[in-house]
Amino acid sequence: MAGTHVQIIIYIDISHYSNKVMVMAENIVHVFGGEVPCARCRATEKVVLEAAKELNLNVNMKYASALSPEADKYDIMATPAVVINGKNVFSGKVPDKETMKEILKREFMK
Repeated sequence: MAGTHVQIIIYIDISHYSNKVMVMAENIVHVFGGEVPCARCRATEKVVLEAAKELNLNVNMKYASALSPEADKYDIMATPAVVINGKNVFSGKVPDKETMKEILKREFMK
């Protein structure tokens, strides 16, 4: 049988694995600031996105006013404030990128 090629086709029923498919949780970062985002709030958003990019972490950025009812949940006392996983993780000034990378690692890369 020299020169004969055999083709093998294997069908796998994966239906019984469907309940084991992992869904990636959305990585949400809330930035709280003024009604109209100020320069520090915009800078904070930029730092978060740059830090996430360097970590190959996909984040969904949400901005809200520190005077909103949502902000009351997190005890926002100074802006800009960064809230992740229901915790106020940084507030009062623009974080540096290395600090934000450490925060993102701690909160999302456990």
